[in-house]
Amino acid sequence: MDLTKLLDNKSWEKAIIVFSNDNFKGYDYTERSRSYRVSRADNYFHSEKISTSLHGYCLDGTDQGVRLDHYRWKVEKVMLED
Repeated sequence: MDLTKLLDNKSWEKAIIVFSNDNFKGYDYTERSRSYRVSRADNYFHSEKISTSLHGYCLDGTDQGVRLDHYRWKVEKVMLED
């Protein structure tokens, strides 16, 4: 997972990660279905924490609180929320 944009920038609170449709062989998901909202508060973004958990909430409402760090999904783009 290439989240350098989020790891390097310390001034954001919420972001949307859009995963590539290539990750889902045999399925054609909409961008909304491949988009997950994440929070800067997650342990993944704090190197001093023992856990590296990254929880995501799918924008289409189907997956809530998914441990995204358990998947090796390719990131298509990352967008910071206001």
